[in-house]
Amino acid sequence: MTDTITPVALTIPSAAGLLPLTERVPALAAPCRRHHDEAVIEAAVQAWGASFFPAVRPATWHGARFGAMASRAFPDASKVAMVLLGAPRGHLEWLLESARYNP
Repeated sequence: MTDTITPVALTIPSAAGLLPLTERVPALAAPCRRHHDEAVIEAAVQAWGASFFPAVRPATWHGARFGAMASRAFPDASKVAMVLLGAPRGHLEWLLESARYNP
């Protein structure tokens, strides 16, 4: 018996396809809270990415929007923590930094 992998076609729903969810979960229709320094955080994360991964095109960092994701996930966090969270390797740095100040 041989194991075979059957490809599966995935479809991404459109915004119109997701609209009925807002009727069942009203919070999905509410605007997302963001960190007040989102633009600064996004720029810092992109600069971090460009310095550590110079082969990656700037448009790729801009399109990934790691800083915007961190800004929405933790709108009340400090700007320094947001930059660390937005950077792909920043999660580990943030954890180690938190452990140092909160033993």
